[in-house]
Amino acid sequence: KTSRQLPAMGTKQSTEIKCAHCAGPLPKDGNVRECPRCGFAGEWPDQKEGKIKGSRDHEGKHGRKEDNQSRLPPIERISLRPFVETLPEDTKFTESTPSAGNDLVTQYVKPYIQNLKEPTIIQQGSRLQINEVDFEVVACKPPRGRVTADTEVIVPYPPLHALREVKRMHVLPLGATLGNAPPSEEKLFQNHIRPYFTSEERHICEGQTFTSGGIQFHIRQCEPPDGRVTHETTIFSRGEPLLDLKKVHILPIFESLPNNEKKIEEREIFSRYLRGYFSGRHVLLQDGQEFKIDGVDFKVVAADPRQGGIITNETELYAGGDPIKAEDIKRQQMQRDAEMARQLQQQESGGLFINARGVGPRSPEYLRMRLQHTLRMMPQNDPNRALVQQLHNQLAMLPYVPPHAANQSLAQLLRQQPIPQGVPQQVIQSLPTRKYKEPEKEESMRTHMQ
Repeated sequence: KTSRQLPAMGTKQSTEIKCAHCAGPLPKDGNVRECPRCGFAGEWPDQKEGKIKGSRDHEGKHGRKEDNQSRLPPIERISLRPFVETLPEDTKFTESTPSAGNDLVTQYVKPYIQNLKEPTIIQQGSRLQINEVDFEVVACKPPRGRVTADTEVIVPYPPLHALREVKRMHVLPLGATLGNAPPSEEKLFQNHIRPYFTSEERHICEGQTFTSGGIQFHIRQCEPPDGRVTHETTIFSRGEPLLDLKKVHILPIFESLPNNEKKIEEREIFSRYLRGYFSGRHVLLQDGQEFKIDGVDFKVVAADPRQGGIITNETELYAGGDPIKAEDIKRQQMQRDAEMARQLQQQESGGLFINARGVGPRSPEYLRMRLQHTLRMMPQNDPNRALVQQLHNQLAMLPYVPPHAANQSLAQLLRQQPIPQGVPQQVIQSLPTRKYKEPEKEESMRTHMQ
């Protein structure tokens, strides 16, 4: 399966030449041997003839290289997740004991790598069985290469579930891989997404990327977070393509740092947290998002584009600056809430009307997603949270909920904001007054000339 999916460095589609791993556009410089977007290294297509230069790689049944082993680079870092069904009963790998991942590396993975008699080729999605424990490669840098004794191994929490079935998932394409003539949403589903999941049984997890038919896709949401895709799995594929992040600025949250890291420097943030978390992974981030790495909370303080996107090898990652404090985050969130309330008030004054067809130029689904994002970012003790949740729930039930019910909830939310009433009447009455006297004609003309 692996050798059929990734026969060489690039594939040729019409006039575009794409990386065989991430489907990103390849540079026209024939001297380059590495994809700038994902770091995949291999053979490149001949742009004139549309053929692959050099001999193709061939793999054995167990993923071992049978020839041209030296052509692939060594793996710098891999991230493995074990399947919970294969773990020994005495192994406690839970959220409260994430250090169990280090024990699995020491007990299983490192001895396995040290005892390899010949180089082993792995890539994202590869399976390893070590002493009856099954592991899946969820990330590696570069995306395909040779495992060596110097390869850094990470086993993060949580483990995977081999027998659990996925109920529903949301899949979106990556805009950088759509090419000059992007297909419609219907064609993306029929020609790329559906064949990928029906050709063979797939095990997926939330945040995973895959390439099908020269286009890369991202599993944005998955319920449950990982499992097997079956004929009963519902796949949602509508939505705007995800963009590649150009720049992103990430800071740790001060209160979540260990006491001995309160004055952590930028280079230590990269080496201790960010490097291992992002290596070989296409992580989806957006401005204001919070996420956790090894028990430490991080926040995206700036992103370009602001609506968010995918981390690639070309993303400029910044971590400079003092750790952000929780009180600063709360103050910023209050400012965002106030700005959103003003926007809603402006829309309401302009005649906002909710019905089954949409909200002005937007659809109910779009507004529901905006409210869902607001709920994620809104503090639990925010006095407006219950009203936003109620409106979100009613929009999710459209068109069965009468339109006026959603309007009433929105109006109730807007009434929480003080409406300007002007200067109080008692202040006006206390101001000095005098009776108006029409000036004489000459005096009026003199005043006008002055």
